[in-house]
Amino acid sequence: MSLLAFLNIKKSFFYMWSPLFIFPPLKNLYFFNHQMQNEITKPSEEQNEITKYSKPTGEQKEIHDKYLDSRNIIKLYSVEDLKCISKVDLYLLMDLDQYRDKDIPNNVLNHVYKQKKRQYHPDISRGPREAYLLVEKARDILGDKRLRKIYDSSFFNVQIPEDRIYQEDEFFEIFGKIFKEYARFSNEPVPQMDSNPISFYNFYLKSYKTNRIYIPIDEFFNLSKEERLDYTKKNQDKLTKLKNQDILQLKEIIRIAQKRDPRINSIINQIEEMRLEQEKEWSPEEIGALKKFCILLGKTKKNKWEIITEKVTGVTKKKRSVKEVMKKAEGLGFNKK
Repeated sequence: MSLLAFLNIKKSFFYMWSPLFIFPPLKNLYFFNHQMQNEITKPSEEQNEITKYSKPTGEQKEIHDKYLDSRNIIKLYSVEDLKCISKVDLYLLMDLDQYRDKDIPNNVLNHVYKQKKRQYHPDISRGPREAYLLVEKARDILGDKRLRKIYDSSFFNVQIPEDRIYQEDEFFEIFGKIFKEYARFSNEPVPQMDSNPISFYNFYLKSYKTNRIYIPIDEFFNLSKEERLDYTKKNQDKLTKLKNQDILQLKEIIRIAQKRDPRINSIINQIEEMRLEQEKEWSPEEIGALKKFCILLGKTKKNKWEIITEKVTGVTKKKRSVKEVMKKAEGLGFNKK
């Protein structure tokens, strides 16, 4: 090493350490920090321990397996259902439940896509190939804004509930789920069902506007890009019909809900109304007697319906007005004349 190089190294060393000697507090601070750093980076005995994962057993295993089964589409859906995109919860399939109402990051979608492709591969899951193919469809749909909107509108499992008496808890459970589905597509904020019942039903009858798309996802997904562009224009009548059917269904649901809401109509009143409705219904015995006397007395001209009413009442012992008998006979195909 040359003398000049040695002097440069010595000079650098001096400038590096000189502040520590010129300013004693800096010296103390340096050595304190150096000591603390060694303490922090020094591995403890606890850090050296390896945590071993053990599979759940006993009751924990039952809970664990039950949870996995509750999220396994092979166990939740039939093979026929797996062929129909609109019948399967794609968010559940891809473990993206928390993203139902918000955008899905591409890195998250790609990550779960790889996991699910492996999970539902027929060689691993021993399940139907339809589940494996559905994973790719789910990735394409949830990754495309328009397809996702159409899917969300198609995955709309609402049926008209029974028109019967409900206990309060049962009523809110059944009808709450139904109105929650409709609320997903409301253009305006929706009042809570447990709020004022009059205001709640008035909102759905007068103010509710839907942004739901009535394009069937199963049909639309299999079209080419060119066919998708003209789909709405070519199928306008079909889409309008589907929208009108949905409006009529909602009105019928509201009618039943208002009638069976225990806050509006008490259960005692509902039981009385049901009893009166049952009294108005015609039994098979009454219908048989009515048909019989309509045929026998069909050619009678004077007081025809008064006589038929008297005969039917005499057989069934159930009082009916002439107007009721005439209306029922007409429904059975007998002329009023």
